[in-house]
Amino acid sequence: MIDPIKVLHVAPLPPPLGGMTSYIQGLLNSDVFRTIDYRVVRFSYFNKEKYLGITRFLANCLNAVVLTINFLINLIFWHPTIVHIQSNSGFGFFEKSWIAFLAKVFRRKTIFHFHGGYMREWYEQLPRFAQFLIRQCALINDRIMTGSPQMRETWLYIGVPEEKIIYIGNAVNLPAQDGIDRSFRDSISLLFLTRVVLEKGIIELIDAYLLLQKEIANLKLRIVGADTLDTPYVKKYLQNVDKNNLVEYIGPVNDQQKHKEYLESDIFVFPTYVEDQSYAVMEAMSYGLPVIASNVGGVPSLIAHEQNGYLVIPKNVDSLREGIRRVISEPNFRKTLGENARKTIEQGFTWNVRSKEIVTLYQTLVKSK
Repeated sequence: MIDPIKVLHVAPLPPPLGGMTSYIQGLLNSDVFRTIDYRVVRFSYFNKEKYLGITRFLANCLNAVVLTINFLINLIFWHPTIVHIQSNSGFGFFEKSWIAFLAKVFRRKTIFHFHGGYMREWYEQLPRFAQFLIRQCALINDRIMTGSPQMRETWLYIGVPEEKIIYIGNAVNLPAQDGIDRSFRDSISLLFLTRVVLEKGIIELIDAYLLLQKEIANLKLRIVGADTLDTPYVKKYLQNVDKNNLVEYIGPVNDQQKHKEYLESDIFVFPTYVEDQSYAVMEAMSYGLPVIASNVGGVPSLIAHEQNGYLVIPKNVDSLREGIRRVISEPNFRKTLGENARKTIEQGFTWNVRSKEIVTLYQTLVKSK
């Protein structure tokens, strides 16, 4: 008799909402865990993102201690078959690699699931010893899981063997079509919905919007997302450049409010500098929103230019402004982009599709020596 598979997740849990948090919520609510037992060890306890300098370092150290204790309790007393670890670059990578090391000490199978588009840039700016350490940390795992083909290439570049890397794209739940109305309206509402950080291109979007607002009547911009250390700078910037308070700064929202934002917007704009396979872009596409996004990282694995979305040059206000102008000025083009965006998600990026792939991964891993 084959023992049942038990998966211990090391992952973020809300609040706040973000791409990785949304992913783990979708995964845990998918068909994967109708037959597979699971537990989750939260990996963030002290809202570390709001700290800087030595305070941030101390918060990271304390977080690592609490995470280690909670993880060991579950590892020793629950006896998982697989440890599935969510991670990104920076200090968090080494913290999660420590967790992977502990799992291997107890002879557990590990999946190191990497999110975020900044890995290659971060890796290349580090000294050789740190690069060697990253490579060795990756190699202790049974699988490195990536959400985009581009991130798979990054891990190959770092030196992880091809057989250890598996690409399984991200997924979202498809909202009901009958609740979505994409009729043309007198006003156009642009939506920026992600963490409020400079590397998401929020300053370029503000600049492009304020220029366009002078030539396009009834054009709105709503900024929605979790606050970060960059939030005070963004708010101060708005005070300086948006004297008439044209930009609507909403800030953090819950799931219900996020759903409402997608329904009431006309165009989703995501001028990020670096990105993997963006959860924010996928969610917007699932609502049939035309998406204007930077041609970086894993974004092109979702968007084919002028077919199901519009790609622009990152850090380029003129390119962004022209993209927004084009999508606004051609209503039928805008409608086609939105319809094709939803079809893209429906055909290849829902949890109905991904669930089967992840179950297969778990089963294959358990059977392997």
